[in-house]
Amino acid sequence: MITLQPLTYDIFEEIIYNLKVAEHQKNHVLPNVDSIAWAYAFWLRNGYPPITFGVFAEDIPVGYAEIFYMKVNKFQNGDEKPFYYISRYMIDEKHQGKGYGKEALLEIIKHIKTMPSGIANSIYLSCEPDNDVARKLYTSLDFIETGEIYDDEIVMRLDL
Repeated sequence: MITLQPLTYDIFEEIIYNLKVAEHQKNHVLPNVDSIAWAYAFWLRNGYPPITFGVFAEDIPVGYAEIFYMKVNKFQNGDEKPFYYISRYMIDEKHQGKGYGKEALLEIIKHIKTMPSGIANSIYLSCEPDNDVARKLYTSLDFIETGEIYDDEIVMRLDL
């Protein structure tokens, strides 16, 4: 069973030092410590705190996820409706292929549907064009490609 645990001091080191993606995936996602630093910088710039989680299988950390509530015009072709953005999401290389990725993403979506930071009608994420595994996972959960490209990544949306 997958659970999301808020990123606290108690699990911080485990998440940044012990969870890594496989070598061939390193161009798809930043190391967790870099992701957390970006989250902090984004918070300072835009005023919205990140929602950060350790992804756990029972009591074992297997991944990391980071969500933002956004009111700025980052996607949506100029539409300024608030949305949630899954900016980082990874499963450790030792724990891939066990179904944790899909189960964790379902938990992330479930959490977002509680509207923890405010009301929104959609969830956005992006992925590298050559990351076929991620694209297949996202489309299996009804994310659609928007046709937009952000930072050379394909933008996908799930309507809530």
